[in-house]
Amino acid sequence: MKIRAFLLAFLTAIVLVAAIDLVTNSLDTLKFTWDFKYYIGMTEHGFKADPLIGPFAYRYPTPFFASALISFFKITVEQAYKTIAYTGGILQLFSVFLIVYHFFRSRKIAYLSMLVLAFTFMNVKFLLFDIYRPDHLAYSLITLSMYFALKHRYYALLITSCIAVQFREFGILPLFSYLLYLLLQKEWRKIMAYAIPTGIALFAAVVLPRMLIPVTDTIQFVNSQSGKRSRLFKYLLSPKRNLNFLFTMAAYFLPFLMLISKERMAKLKSDLPTDQLKIVVCYICFVTFLSFLGGGDLARFMTYYFIAQIFLLGALFKYTSTTEITVMLIATFIFNRMWMQVPMNSLDQYLDFYAGFSTRVNFISFLRIGELIGFVLIGKWIRKRFAQPVFEKELSV
Repeated sequence: MKIRAFLLAFLTAIVLVAAIDLVTNSLDTLKFTWDFKYYIGMTEHGFKADPLIGPFAYRYPTPFFASALISFFKITVEQAYKTIAYTGGILQLFSVFLIVYHFFRSRKIAYLSMLVLAFTFMNVKFLLFDIYRPDHLAYSLITLSMYFALKHRYYALLITSCIAVQFREFGILPLFSYLLYLLLQKEWRKIMAYAIPTGIALFAAVVLPRMLIPVTDTIQFVNSQSGKRSRLFKYLLSPKRNLNFLFTMAAYFLPFLMLISKERMAKLKSDLPTDQLKIVVCYICFVTFLSFLGGGDLARFMTYYFIAQIFLLGALFKYTSTTEITVMLIATFIFNRMWMQVPMNSLDQYLDFYAGFSTRVNFISFLRIGELIGFVLIGKWIRKRFAQPVFEKELSV
């Protein structure tokens, strides 16, 4: 592909992020006090911030990047984080374009993948609303890590995953997914060869920061204290929480659910290289596991399915009609409330805007579940009326 085509894709990513930002309001940091206070504290005081709380303290690169921008350009904290949010959103969309184009050799499919991700509320719009989150740059790093995993470039995967985990714990999952794949394949020789460098890298990337960063307290969801373990066990078994978990997972995979069918699933299995499909499935399993243990903000955890969904959609788009794709994109746009401002009048309105938070289940929750089911059924109806046979001519480059 020509350089001009890459530049056009990059420009498209910029335009999409700018357009989303135009219809996105900002978090009211005066009215609400959330996690951002810990990240801002690190931005202003580094590891001397008081309080320095885990796990936020272990996600230090984003606050430190913001601090560097403030010092170098003499801008405000808000401007620094806004710059990072824009950069992260653009790199996230552009990296998805690159990986999809690389594996499926179609610019149309790559652009469609960018649109799906851009219309997914929590991946771009939410991070332009709450700019103080540490996730911005993690997505593009995870995309790069998954590229190395799918290409079986282990040491590049090891390095990028160890960098990504500094931004967010989910960053280590491409590495774990590949190791699980090797285990399932019984690649004992490779596992033994990788054991020592992997152990050293994980110690440096995961264990050492938790030994050296002087946190004053932790509010990590998974805690070793017996009383907290008991509360955690009851929480994880909560029917309301588990309903929200299933809802947010299904909501994130709405584009895929609208397009998939039994016939197409069989086609995906036969068309995709077995090793790549297994690695992606391993990744989905790890994201599911970590999300389940991740606390109450379930919809944000589900965003890390992004690279798995995009990869599956990249393969699926080849057998999908233009009508189906158009309806799916409209449904994704509507379901994710892309044109709306995030409510800031009250915490209840904010939590009900997307729904699926922790154990919060109310009338709005069932409306959202009904909306989700409705869109999936619309997708099924459209597929029956307008679907092209799976062996029909594929989308052209």
